[in-house]
Amino acid sequence: MKTLQIVCLLGIITLGYTACKKDKMPEKTNQEKIIGKWNYISQANETTIPPNPTKTTTKPGKPGDYWSFAADGKIYYVMNASAEKSLGYNFNSDTEISISGEGAFTISELGETRMILRRTDEESNNRYSTTITLTR
Repeated sequence: MKTLQIVCLLGIITLGYTACKKDKMPEKTNQEKIIGKWNYISQANETTIPPNPTKTTTKPGKPGDYWSFAADGKIYYVMNASAEKSLGYNFNSDTEISISGEGAFTISELGETRMILRRTDEESNNRYSTTITLTR
């Protein structure tokens, strides 16, 4: 009888433990993660025109430069201490975003504090790449 009580007690404890486990929160999509204000860090441009070596230029952001992605499909941004402007954006897939007037970018990194957008265009044998780095 004592063994039956112990088995029942262990069963109740096990049931209570599994019932109290925290449920995992579902992972956010990139469309949800991107929303909010991001500090504009830099834009790197690479140009490859064979037979010349690749030329890289980097334009660093200035203090106060930002991009703010809103849920309404707009990016509100300030660059070089200018007045705030906006552009439209939409997702082509979970990893590709189109920005009005700029084209489609691949989201190559998107975490809590860093986002990297990349775009590559090819024309004949020439290749042009843009990498935009943003942080929170």
